Amino acid sequence: MALELKALGGDVMVHFRIFVTLMLVFIPSALGNPKDCDFEAQSSWPIAEELKESSGVAYDQERAWLYQVNDSGNEAAIWKTDIQGKKLQKISLEGIKNIDFEDVSIGACPGGSENKCFFVADIGDNLQSRRDDQIHTIHLFDLKGMSTSLSMKPLSSIPLIYPDRIHNAESLAIHPHHPYAYILTKEYEGILFKTVMPAKLFRLDLSKDQSLPSDGKPILLTEVGTIDIGTLAGSSSALPTAMEFSPDGEWLYILTYKNVVVIKNTGWANLSAPFPVVWERDQNFFVIQIEEQKQMEALAFISNDQFVVTSEGKKGKAIIYNCRPKALPHQ
Repeated sequence: MALELKALGGDVMVHFRIFVTLMLVFIPSALGNPKDCDFEAQSSWPIAEELKESSGVAYDQERAWLYQVNDSGNEAAIWKTDIQGKKLQKISLEGIKNIDFEDVSIGACPGGSENKCFFVADIGDNLQSRRDDQIHTIHLFDLKGMSTSLSMKPLSSIPLIYPDRIHNAESLAIHPHHPYAYILTKEYEGILFKTVMPAKLFRLDLSKDQSLPSDGKPILLTEVGTIDIGTLAGSSSALPTAMEFSPDGEWLYILTYKNVVVIKNTGWANLSAPFPVVWERDQNFFVIQIEEQKQMEALAFISNDQFVVTSEGKKGKAIIYNCRPKALPHQ
């Protein structure tokens, strides 16, 4: 094609190059693969004082709202802001306690519903002594309508239990196209200087309404596999703190204290293929280097080519990262 254009003249070749460049700038999703992106910070803002311990964030694409929660030691509440972190509103959750809220996600409500729910994972357990892990669900329609009332009751609470032992976990992701919730554990050795250990991935089937088990027992999670997150991230301190599926369901983004580890859904997330036991960089996983903050705790997708990361602490920021096609030169 290039040879034919050259034969027709230099002006045609210039116009062709301009066309290709514009396509890459304005249609990054046409690349179809986040490995073709350099993710660069588009915008940022300081975290509000009320969200200094923000541990989970989710984005409602229909209304363009961010929903966040704080972790243990704070009240059971959801904080709602616009995409610039403004118009802060608190929505208190009645009848439950925030033992250790660690992540949130948006997906189909349990029981095969077509409605969307907001999921709050109360799964943090630094001492690994809890037997009351839960996922609370809130109807997203009710959450969107919270313009006058400032409190609400969750739709349901799902009690959980691991099949092997008690775990500490900070990461929850709901698959956007299949009725499965995934939890990734946070495993480490040491107290002052923590060394990351392989994490375990567990699955919860949301196709049935399991919020009120008939026998009163917690729902048993299913072990999916193990991820040596420190090796994949290239750091012994890369503890996983949040995760989210890309909107197309093809990639699982795992936030760590150092970077973002992205693993390919080769079919395992929708039960059509086994979970990988061999990891090959740029094949079934890759790593995104982002601006390192002191305690990065939350990640959510704005679009398939755009995600936001938030950090705890007085100087914590929310940063939105955009896909910049690697084919383009940096300005």
